[in-house]
Amino acid sequence: MAVTIIEDVPGGHGWSSLGRFLAVCLGVALLVTGALAAVLPLGALVLYGSNIVEGVENTPPSATGLGQLLLLAAVAVVFPVVGLRVIRGRRLLGLYLRKFGFGDTTRTVSFALKSAAGRSLRLVTLDDAMVVPIGAGAGKRRVAAGVWILMGGLAAIVIFYLCGGGYDADAQRNLDEAINSADSTAERFLAGPMIAIINALAFAVAVFFVCLVVVIMAVALGAHRAARRAERAASRALTSQHEVGGAARQLAAAARKTFAPRLMVVAVPTAFWQQAIRGLAGVCDIVVIDVSNPTDALLWEVRNIKPMFAGRWILVGARDRVAVLADERAALTGTAQGLLATMLDGERILAYGPGPDDVRHFAGALRRAIAQAARR
Repeated sequence: MAVTIIEDVPGGHGWSSLGRFLAVCLGVALLVTGALAAVLPLGALVLYGSNIVEGVENTPPSATGLGQLLLLAAVAVVFPVVGLRVIRGRRLLGLYLRKFGFGDTTRTVSFALKSAAGRSLRLVTLDDAMVVPIGAGAGKRRVAAGVWILMGGLAAIVIFYLCGGGYDADAQRNLDEAINSADSTAERFLAGPMIAIINALAFAVAVFFVCLVVVIMAVALGAHRAARRAERAASRALTSQHEVGGAARQLAAAARKTFAPRLMVVAVPTAFWQQAIRGLAGVCDIVVIDVSNPTDALLWEVRNIKPMFAGRWILVGARDRVAVLADERAALTGTAQGLLATMLDGERILAYGPGPDDVRHFAGALRRAIAQAARR
């Protein structure tokens, strides 16, 4: 048996995509429900504070009313958390290993991994300045900041209208117009209460809108901060071997957050790179190894990583460099390439080419290979 070189990975059935779509819909519904549930408790707090400022005595709520407010507050806290977890789904952490300084293949595989990672995978690799960390994305920070500014502007306009005299002037004008347009004393008598009810409903709608905007602003601010933290977590430098265990656990925790860097780069001195790989591998779910250039370091990685992942590893390589591994005679040469062929006997290597079309095709095949490995 020899190494098998493949250029594509069969796709799975469409049920997983349908299930993912339904999960996202459920998560969005939970987020919306949580946001709406937060409006009434916030509105009650606003009215309570307004009464205190105006010197009006607050009427204690009934036990039923208080219980309903507490229930809505719990829904407002729990549902968004659950919704975000449902949207995120099960997220894996993968270890990406390749030869340092091997620029062309590193760029190809890094691009493909960035495309293949999607929502379900985050990656960590060691640093040699050839791989650029990929955070949560500046676009997400800008969107969150834009939403916060827009909602803040809308809230300011409505609050100024309510508190700056605009609402009182409109309410009085509506009342005057209703009374003046009435044709009889009875109509004038009824116009006052009716307009008062309409004005009260308009005030309640405005307060509801402000509370909803405040909730959206809070979510946007939290998203912006989480994206900033993800950007900072995208790169890390270790100076001591004793830092490996703690850094590995922190990276694993960061990878499973809603806003997580797609590719985290860890700078490690040569003195303890092997210990760093063991530590990182211990918290990873899958591993992607580029076997394009056989070296003593690659042989060590294959020898030590293979028993740890039991089929949850993905071997990739440049087409023109790994083709020789498929020749059964390669294992007899006694070279590093021959040793690698022996160690990978019976394994499959997903090959990639240098052209843009090759890279796009490789990214799709790698995405399917990652999905298969995750199910093992």
